Amino acid sequence: MLYISDMEGLAETARKRSSRLGLAVLAMLVAAVSSLAFTRVELTSGQTLSVPEAAYASLQLFTLNNGACPRSGTGWAAILWACYFIAPLVSASTLVSFGAQVWSDIRGPAHRAGQLRGHTVVAGYGKYTEALLANLAREKARKVVIIDSNGKLASPHHPEHREWPVLRGDFGSEGVLRAAGISVADEVYAASDQSFRNLAACQQAVAVRPGIRSYALVADPDLWDGLGDTVTDLGIEPINPYAVAARNWDFDGPVLVLAGFGGFGRAIVLEHGRGATRRLKRVVLIDRDADRKCRHLLKTYGRDDIAELVPIKGDIYDPAVFEQALTLANVPEPMVMLATGDDESNVEMALVLRHRWNISATVIVRLGTQSAGMTELAKRAGFRCVALQNLIKTSDLQGARTPPAEIDRGP
Repeated sequence: MLYISDMEGLAETARKRSSRLGLAVLAMLVAAVSSLAFTRVELTSGQTLSVPEAAYASLQLFTLNNGACPRSGTGWAAILWACYFIAPLVSASTLVSFGAQVWSDIRGPAHRAGQLRGHTVVAGYGKYTEALLANLAREKARKVVIIDSNGKLASPHHPEHREWPVLRGDFGSEGVLRAAGISVADEVYAASDQSFRNLAACQQAVAVRPGIRSYALVADPDLWDGLGDTVTDLGIEPINPYAVAARNWDFDGPVLVLAGFGGFGRAIVLEHGRGATRRLKRVVLIDRDADRKCRHLLKTYGRDDIAELVPIKGDIYDPAVFEQALTLANVPEPMVMLATGDDESNVEMALVLRHRWNISATVIVRLGTQSAGMTELAKRAGFRCVALQNLIKTSDLQGARTPPAEIDRGP
């Protein structure tokens, strides 16, 4: 997917490249035309230049170092006069462009990052990073460096560029981490959408700076199940954003009809339907792969420790499947949550539930900041719309916030 910020960044890069190419073409054209004119025009010194002399004289035009001017009166003389004025302008434009690039390098994100000490490095930019940055922004004194490897923050006009330096590069690379000041930072958050790469980046950060607080977002459920104490022994604290969001979901009633058993749906079951004090007693699951996913969950966490799971294999937009689910819920008004990765299907089914069974569902959408209009639609249609990112924003994605180890921050 190409994001707006990507398009802005690509357009800016293309504009700079076109500008440099245009200057180069204009310089070659001026040099060629002036060389030809020098061989045809008599100068105020009284001489007409040979081909080698003309080529050398044409280069001198760019440095304002030509000792003679053309005599007026011919067409070639007028052309040569034009070259006398155009060549210095090309040189000046090139110097301005070079100076701007040098100034950008001096005052750019790498320089700003190099001035920080005791800061936070956010390595990778994924769909949950905005929620993390919102938490960090609440701490007014927080200093942050962001490593953006996928171009979501490509535009220098993006708000994060103005507040915090944004570096482009591989967030798992030791060189890029060092450029972000990892060797003098207090903590690192690997927050991309790639769970394994997040862990690898944190491991690299810990290797560069032993004792740093290191947090890795791990949204992959299978990887999360298999971690155990492995990464904590390495000094890395894994954070499951789905579990964080599920923890902040408020509800009433012991029976839930859950459409979609991905990362968030699974976290809902584990957070509220597990253990002796679980609030959920029965969960009716609708998913195209419901049987396998339920077996995997029960095998991993134990059948006796999980609420009663009733899997239904099917599509959420099939009313017959929902009719079966409502029957199996076996309560007059069960809670219904639509939490697939398809916002459109979730909303469509919420409208069907409201119209056909007069049931108000909770719809979990992935639209983030664009969900305001969706929330208003839901309110008017009689169902609840909640952005997954908003559930995460109300929580603490920042781990245990334990004090950092006493480590040398350097000079």
